Amino acid sequence: MKNWNKNQPVALYLWVANNQNHSELENQIKALEDGCHAMEFNRRLYVDKTPIGAFRSELDRLRQDVRNGGLSKVIVLSLSRLAQSRQELLDIVAELRLYKVHWVSLCENIKTDTNTGKATQNALMEIAQMENDILAFSRGEIWSDEDQNVSTELICKLLKYKIPAQKISEILVCEPKDLAKAKERLETERLEQEKRHQLVYSMLEGAISHDSGPDQEASYE
Repeated sequence: MKNWNKNQPVALYLWVANNQNHSELENQIKALEDGCHAMEFNRRLYVDKTPIGAFRSELDRLRQDVRNGGLSKVIVLSLSRLAQSRQELLDIVAELRLYKVHWVSLCENIKTDTNTGKATQNALMEIAQMENDILAFSRGEIWSDEDQNVSTELICKLLKYKIPAQKISEILVCEPKDLAKAKERLETERLEQEKRHQLVYSMLEGAISHDSGPDQEASYE
């Protein structure tokens, strides 16, 4: 795994149909270039001209370059131009995150070098993990004794995603007691979070009431 290096090439990836005319192609490439920062001169263009479902050699080359540590960022017009399915999108995003490569989707205004973009990426990874967990349970995989609490963890995740308890029970084939245990854990976490928040609020109130004033320097560590 590499550390992010802004001096490495920025990948501009474009996926178009076979019958895309030259002027439309040029306009889309121009849009990708406009998505770069002014100082990002080192750019590498990847263009696939293939129908849906066909192998995309340029995307494969791009992902290989990511694994080799040769890119700093990937820019696409939209998520639908990057992946042909949700699972493929999650796989690509996970790979970019693993190798610390930022990515930008212009239409959705996602930039993972910003706090909002990072939050979006983290949400995608949580969805991927959730789907993997559901798939594991649907396959009937048996958890070891050490992992017997995994089902409760998964139920908690699903409840946090506002999935109805009845639907969770159908998907995971779990007992009412399992749902009750997960709800109890979530309530405990909520109460603990409230206590932490109250502690922070008390600290803030104390800091405000003992404000050093404009004539004294505040110390931030």
